[in-house]
Amino acid sequence: MPSSSNLATDAWVTREEIQKRLEHVKVNKGPGPDGIHPRVLNELSAVIAKPLHLIFQDSLRSGMVPRDWRIANVVPLFKKGSRSQPENYRPVSLTSVVGKLLEGVIRDRVLEYIAVHNTISLCQHGFMRNRSCQTNLVAFYEEGPYTCSVQTDNHPKTSRVHLIVQVAPQILNISSDITVNEGSTVALRCLATGRPEPAVTWRHFTGKSHRFVSDDEYLEITGITRDQSGQYECSAANDVSAPDIRKVRVTVNYPPYISDTRNTGASLGQKGILRCSASAVPLAEFQWYREETRLANGLDGVRIENKDHMSILTFFNVSEKDYGNYTCVASNKLGNSNASVILYGPGAIHNRSSSASAAIAATCLWCSILYSLTTF
Repeated sequence: MPSSSNLATDAWVTREEIQKRLEHVKVNKGPGPDGIHPRVLNELSAVIAKPLHLIFQDSLRSGMVPRDWRIANVVPLFKKGSRSQPENYRPVSLTSVVGKLLEGVIRDRVLEYIAVHNTISLCQHGFMRNRSCQTNLVAFYEEGPYTCSVQTDNHPKTSRVHLIVQVAPQILNISSDITVNEGSTVALRCLATGRPEPAVTWRHFTGKSHRFVSDDEYLEITGITRDQSGQYECSAANDVSAPDIRKVRVTVNYPPYISDTRNTGASLGQKGILRCSASAVPLAEFQWYREETRLANGLDGVRIENKDHMSILTFFNVSEKDYGNYTCVASNKLGNSNASVILYGPGAIHNRSSSASAAIAATCLWCSILYSLTTF
């Protein structure tokens, strides 16, 4: 297994995995000695995933566990009988919920190592999902050769059969949800066991449709594109029972692409509206420019509304000075894109359905330069 010196670089734990675990914390459980209630962790999962990721990485790298994670509040839990008798209670230890999250990460990585290196025999039934004392007894005592004999006066008949105990498919380890930049290489794993050995397949879901992508435990996507984002479903099947199915979400980040702009006409004294739509992951941030001046929301009679993939520039009382060319700039951490939009008056001839590509071609270079300077 990886040494403690390179656990973090081996990506034993990711921010996305921590957030997913926080979102599935049981909020009705009690807190540990640190007093951090699981409901708080659940509600703030998107906010605290990053600092917890740093703490977990440091703990794995140093091999040290915070003291608060190593102590417990022990409370008595009543079993049965008289409540006045101490022997009718059993102790329950309440430990840190955050500490148990890291324990879960380590457990999954150990199971992954075991599955990859095939270090657990099919004879192991304890602490294995879909296995129990019953399956162990059946496999140990019942599997093997059986002889059936029928005695007759003339021709005694004997038949031999061999009983094989089959085991339902079980996915032992699967990749966590992952976020990557467009063009990266993505490697997903789905390790399963069963008897007979299950067949593992991957399918990609986009909206309401899906398509087959692989029939191997490992799925590698080289140069991933935005169209390849979405849910990937791993299915392990061996006809013993229903397939074991798990899913992984792959999010692909890509720079903004302005997909729609429209030149708009407005009369003097009336309301004028310019719209700008951009596709991007993460969502784009919008800015509007008039020549070399960046427009500010609420000043000079304009309002800027940014919502999801769209930005709307509204003029409440159009005047002569408002007519002209405006530039919409959409940006995220991967880059920026810009397009030109025109507000024109009555009698002017403009193509209202101008495409984004034509608008982008007419955009001034200084818009990108100005944006880069303001975000430096």
